[in-house]
Amino acid sequence: MSPIYYPKAAIPFPSELPVADLEVIDFELIKKGDENEIDRMWNAFTGLSFFYLKNSRVDPQPLIDLAETTFPEKFEEKMRFPQGDTRYTFGYKGGFYDGAQIMNVGHDAVDSFLKNQGGRVSVEASDKTLPSVLHFMNAGREVSLVLLGVIEKKLELPEGTLVDLHTGKNGSGARITMTPPLKAPATEQEIHSAEHYDFGTFAILFDNVGGLQFQAPGDSTWQWMKPIAGYASINSGDYLRSLTGGAITSLAHRVLPPPGEQSALTRFSPVYFCRPNWGVKPKPVVGISMA
Repeated sequence: MSPIYYPKAAIPFPSELPVADLEVIDFELIKKGDENEIDRMWNAFTGLSFFYLKNSRVDPQPLIDLAETTFPEKFEEKMRFPQGDTRYTFGYKGGFYDGAQIMNVGHDAVDSFLKNQGGRVSVEASDKTLPSVLHFMNAGREVSLVLLGVIEKKLELPEGTLVDLHTGKNGSGARITMTPPLKAPATEQEIHSAEHYDFGTFAILFDNVGGLQFQAPGDSTWQWMKPIAGYASINSGDYLRSLTGGAITSLAHRVLPPPGEQSALTRFSPVYFCRPNWGVKPKPVVGISMA
């Protein structure tokens, strides 16, 4: 695996910065049905709705490889696959003040393309690139469905109530963001990703450097989320809040430039977005009332 990303960043996260005290959940134990670990994850979901996940077997390396091979290409070449203006549109986007480049890849689009069923993919259709990116997304979907199954049980819903809303055609997919090192010290106003809420079900994120911050419910203070090599960061989106009737919340978060000496590093942010099937309304599922 790339030394840029694993086993840890070349420059550690600043030790003097206060970081959020988040739960570390073991996905292997969740899959085995360990009740103690399931309870811990449920408390994490219904508390901050941000937590770390280890042993997920979701390898972000294919997205990092995609960034390192695609983003150095000429702008005209990358704009063969432009990202549109709608939130579900996949493709390339650049031109940010900080030099960041983004590629969004649709899960269903890549899957259909590789099965010779047609469809437009937002990356160069190469045998080398697409299968590995699809492997990342398949692993992300597997984790997503396991977590949704746990949430169903905790809400005492019939089996499949939430899972089945995410197994059809939908807007799930991967995104890789690559941001070069800063050329000058950054200010808090130079925010790469302003305060926002994720609109999907949840995100499975891997960061190599710091910058991600969130606000706890009822607290206007921004808390740092320290990246841990090999761990995924899970955060819930607005759809999950709606589907669960508010039992699980979604938090405001943003991305600042990497803190301290980490600002000299290239940021890689691979993420899998779990989203519901097309046509699913953002409202509580049957059997749940909005809190």
